[in-house]
Amino acid sequence: MSADLGLLDVLGASTAGGAQRRVLGAMDERKEEIASALRRAIPFLIRKSVEIAVEPARLSTSRELKEQLGTPSFLVPLATDPGGSRALIGFDSAAIGFILTGVLGGSLEDAEPATELTPPQRAVLGGIADQLTRRLSDAFGSAGFGLRRLPASASVPSDAQLATVSINLGEDSPKRITLAIAREALQMVTSGQFPTTRNASDAARVPCILGEAELELVCELGRLRRRVADVEALRVGDTIRLDTLVEDALVLHVQNQPVLRGHPTTHGTRIAITVSEAAQALPETGT
Repeated sequence: MSADLGLLDVLGASTAGGAQRRVLGAMDERKEEIASALRRAIPFLIRKSVEIAVEPARLSTSRELKEQLGTPSFLVPLATDPGGSRALIGFDSAAIGFILTGVLGGSLEDAEPATELTPPQRAVLGGIADQLTRRLSDAFGSAGFGLRRLPASASVPSDAQLATVSINLGEDSPKRITLAIAREALQMVTSGQFPTTRNASDAARVPCILGEAELELVCELGRLRRRVADVEALRVGDTIRLDTLVEDALVLHVQNQPVLRGHPTTHGTRIAITVSEAAQALPETGT
């Protein structure tokens, strides 16, 4: 019996090792796509010919990942879609300082690691994270799943198993961005549980399924561009003047795409919008 148990242990270890290699391989085979996603999300990396090196994938926990990134860091919680498995993008302090310097047009040679993050700096990094999430989602589309950003308050269990790749920027001191995807999501990829193609019956069901899905409808009063220094100088009681006129129509967006135009009104004690134009009536460049 002990011999049988020994054989089962060996077979189990071999199977587990093979599964782990397949999971890490699913990340490693997309190293070039990950690097390309980063270049497209942060254009100055291309303009200034910044070297990008993607390290081999490894398994780690979210606790280990946060320890490796150090403080301060910028963490972006994600989820796979479909599946809802957790994922993360993390920027260490050196990468934060390097990226903020490059985005603001400074000399990359003079970039210093961030020591703290102001709200405007977090906003800049958040915009970059949105772009990077979309690009990475495209990179993993061939595997049958995408990535979507979660609220900053979303957490990942500290002991969750993640397949992780580190992306190093530049040739000198390490400036690291880390992508981590839950092991179970990549196991589904390697086992073929995420379909990469749909048959005709699947396609016929899509409109019915989408009709029950919920979308976030966003209505903006206006957008402004201001210098970081001006934003940091804002205090309670200050007035921010928008470019939107009182009589202007407001545009409602879904996923950053204009879908409706309407005028502000009230409904009881709440602000409301009276729709005046449908999506097809909007100009292609809808603002």
